[in-house]
Amino acid sequence: MVKMTAVVTVRSPKTPTRAKREEDKFLRSMKPRPRF
Repeated sequence: MVKMTAVVTVRSPKTPTRAKREEDKFLRSMKPRPRF
């Protein structure tokens, strides 16, 4: 979980909303059920 969040945060640190969306997509891609 830490690695995923870190990757997403590093990917787009200037856009929190976009980062959150990307994280959501990434989490959904990796695991069908959301952990958060």
